[in-house]
Amino acid sequence: SSNKVLLSNAQIIKKVKPAVVYIETDKAAGTGMIYDSSGFILTNAHVVKGATSVQVKLLDKRVFDAQIIGKNTVMDLALLKVDATGLPTVVLGNSDSVAQGDGLEGDGSFKEGTISRRLSGGSVEYFETSAEIHPGNSGGPMVNGYGEVVGINSAGFGESIGGISVGETIKFALPINVAKNNLADLKSGKNTLPPKPAMFDEFATFVKQRKNASTVHDDAFIKLNGKAIDYAVDENYYAAYLKVNEAISELSQSITLIKAISAPPVSFSQTVSEVLSLDIQLYQFDLQTLQMQSTEYGLL
Repeated sequence: SSNKVLLSNAQIIKKVKPAVVYIETDKAAGTGMIYDSSGFILTNAHVVKGATSVQVKLLDKRVFDAQIIGKNTVMDLALLKVDATGLPTVVLGNSDSVAQGDGLEGDGSFKEGTISRRLSGGSVEYFETSAEIHPGNSGGPMVNGYGEVVGINSAGFGESIGGISVGETIKFALPINVAKNNLADLKSGKNTLPPKPAMFDEFATFVKQRKNASTVHDDAFIKLNGKAIDYAVDENYYAAYLKVNEAISELSQSITLIKAISAPPVSFSQTVSEVLSLDIQLYQFDLQTLQMQSTEYGLL
């Protein structure tokens, strides 16, 4: 635009950095940006994933407890709120005007880079950038030469050894217009989750059923069998006899539960069936072992 003036790197940093914040939770840490002086902060959803407490530290060393207002995990976007007014803010630009090859300033550590291309990840569009994005920089602003935020740094994918990047790393940022279009939902407290994968319910049911059978098995073979042997050693044979029969009954129930489980209709259903078959063999072996031990102690 003709009424805008390109800024030097020093001017960009002076303009943007006071509104860039450090976010620390009980699970992780990252970066964010104040876009509203009344305390609204944009960051990545993964920065505050699973967090029960969130603190925000400003450049001037002030620290605030923050509330997670809304999240969109599909776009990796989150809105936080701190109880403060008159805070420094970034200027949200127009990411639609960003073209391939445009020069950009990166995250909170202000690394220079360019936009390599626009990428579409399902329903979400991303910028691929050459600006460095490190783990703690997630959620920080990507700004143009006018000091306007045109993206939110989201992720970097590549090989690393001992925390040092090796080879080519691909860096992504969420266009700021995408974030702006979702601000109303985020402010209303909406939490958007990825769509449930196909066959999820069936597989979840399988996992629950197998866990239930496994719990019955473990209780029978480890707890009841152990108690039976302890009773036998103490010559309390009647109590041992009762525990042995209880354990045998439980193990038989566990085998029945496993045999009743059907492999869910997933792409690896054959592998699941093989796992169930192995479970049955293991439980039957444990049942035979229990019966042999009990015979040895004269309990059967």
